[in-house]
Amino acid sequence: MYFTITFFNGILNIGDTMQEKIDELYRKYLIGRLDMIFNEDSDYSVVYHNNKYNKYISLNIEYESNGETKDNIRKLFHPDYYYNQHTMKYCLIIDGIKTDIGFDHISYLNGCAVVSKNGKENFVYTTGELLSDIWFDKVYQFSCGLAKVKRDGKINFIDTKGNLLSDTWYDFDNVDNFINGFSIVEKNNKYNYLDTNGKLLSDTWYDHCDIFLNGYAIIKDNGKMNIIDMNGKIISEIWFSEIESFSSGYAIVKQKNKYNFINKSGNLISDTWYDEVDGFYMGYARVKLNNEWFMIDGASKIVTESYSSKYNLSIINSSFYKKSNESYGVINKDLKGYQVKKIIAGYQCIKNSDNFKIKYEPIKIYGSYILCINKDKVILFDRKHNAYNMIGTIEDIEFDDNFIFDNSNNKVFFMYEEKMIDITLYYNEKLADKRKINISKGLGILSKNSFFGHNEEEIMILIRKEREEDKRNEQERKRLAEQHKLQNAKEMDEKDKLQAKKELEEKLYSIKKLLNELAVLQEKTCNYEKIKVDSLFINVDDHKEINPLYLDLGVLKYIDLSMESFKNAKVSGIDFRECNISFNPQEVYNKDLSNCNFEGLFISPFINFSGVDIRGTRFSRDNNSKTIDIFNGTFKDAIYDDNTTYDGIPFTIIFGKSEKANNQFKL
Repeated sequence: MYFTITFFNGILNIGDTMQEKIDELYRKYLIGRLDMIFNEDSDYSVVYHNNKYNKYISLNIEYESNGETKDNIRKLFHPDYYYNQHTMKYCLIIDGIKTDIGFDHISYLNGCAVVSKNGKENFVYTTGELLSDIWFDKVYQFSCGLAKVKRDGKINFIDTKGNLLSDTWYDFDNVDNFINGFSIVEKNNKYNYLDTNGKLLSDTWYDHCDIFLNGYAIIKDNGKMNIIDMNGKIISEIWFSEIESFSSGYAIVKQKNKYNFINKSGNLISDTWYDEVDGFYMGYARVKLNNEWFMIDGASKIVTESYSSKYNLSIINSSFYKKSNESYGVINKDLKGYQVKKIIAGYQCIKNSDNFKIKYEPIKIYGSYILCINKDKVILFDRKHNAYNMIGTIEDIEFDDNFIFDNSNNKVFFMYEEKMIDITLYYNEKLADKRKINISKGLGILSKNSFFGHNEEEIMILIRKEREEDKRNEQERKRLAEQHKLQNAKEMDEKDKLQAKKELEEKLYSIKKLLNELAVLQEKTCNYEKIKVDSLFINVDDHKEINPLYLDLGVLKYIDLSMESFKNAKVSGIDFRECNISFNPQEVYNKDLSNCNFEGLFISPFINFSGVDIRGTRFSRDNNSKTIDIFNGTFKDAIYDDNTTYDGIPFTIIFGKSEKANNQFKL
């Protein structure tokens, strides 16, 4: 580790256990002081820091109305049945007993039994009772505890107790199942949102309504567009010719062939309208004005130099962007008023009477610590000790006014009053979910050596007690180990048998459940819901792998992969077509995506494939008219071969031979 608080330097000859106790004592002191510094009731300055791992969290509702889960609904409406040869009816099996309760046909719709009689449909409980006294022309699957039903060309909804949701029956063509708590309903060629209580969201009916995503939906009326929230509030007073969904808190809007952004309060972030824009990513957006591209933040502040091409502005993280193949830019540079001049031996930093030289380009000053870059390397210079430490690459490091984040080692360092303190544990426990932190000034923190000087007597007493306790613990440990060994030998055989039986039963149940759900999905080849599984991965040595059961059954495309973490997961050789997969190529096991198939999937141009093995992997245009950005600069830095293709064209034709592939073979 390259960052440390000052440690003991041979003051005491003590064992590792004792050292851990001393470290723990200092840690408690440090957390106590940090709690005082990060005082949320303070009126002192506000320090903003970055939320390091923003993830897209879908709002698909896991719980149905009245608190019933989807699994519970399936249990209510999932009776077994058999075919009665004498009556030529499909009859129910209730509590394991065959009955004469028969229907013309029985099928399962997303796990719920749909019964047919005289060309009409209904749901049936596991008790044999019908859900409704009304027989419908057609019934649809449950969503949010409600199922869409069709009768006489009109649509309504029914709950799990057989009650109709609304007194109004809506036009058929565009009525959807409930998604995120609302269904889009149509009446007289106009559209509105219906909630799960049967109430309309708005008194106004619109020409077009989109589904809600992350709490907001796009609406269109009289040729103009806006955004509505789940309370029915129209976000902006301005109606635009075009508008896109919110991304990272901002939505792209278009007016008179110019572009801008609005925030979730509906306000334009800038008085300037741009010629072209890209959506916000990691807090920043690329915009074009007067044939020049640059990046802005959420306050419309320009944070980069301008360039003729937007591809010179590839965002790496919240602190760095790629200017070209060989150079990088800094988004939140702050040199505290120092003037910086390029000299032969490096850089000259000047502020009043303070004048010092530094080898590498300075980008951020924290008191006596200066953060620098040299090509893609991030270096910390300690002025007090005239020491340079290479702390990572621009892909690993992010920073702001008071923090340095080392993403490769999952470390957080607090820069405070000429000190650099590792506060990873404290940050993860108390600060990681906060968007702002109030810092009380003037509260000093002792170094570890200084802390020891203030508490030497207490620590010496602790050492003596520890040595005595160690002897007693060792004797007790031996006694208990022998006792446990004898007891364990008697119980092990029976316990193993019971455990093996339990595991087998659980596995058979999981397989049966999965195959039932798969059968339903295969019957309905479109508009199916992705299923969730309890455990996608199994642990293998130093990494994890997708459960081979799912691969052998070929059901990966039916499983919801959107919230699964593929960090340190082996994915080489897997066919991901039709999957809703999302992962960082830099985090998968061995950075290995070789022999995978991503054809038909959208690959973001911001995904970093540098150094990733994609030999034998196939890409293509996706199914939403988007394409993989084959001009992404990181592709040519990947490890590829003649079998790596995009729409069947080898990467070696698009980018030339892979130097990294050749080097890897030499090694």
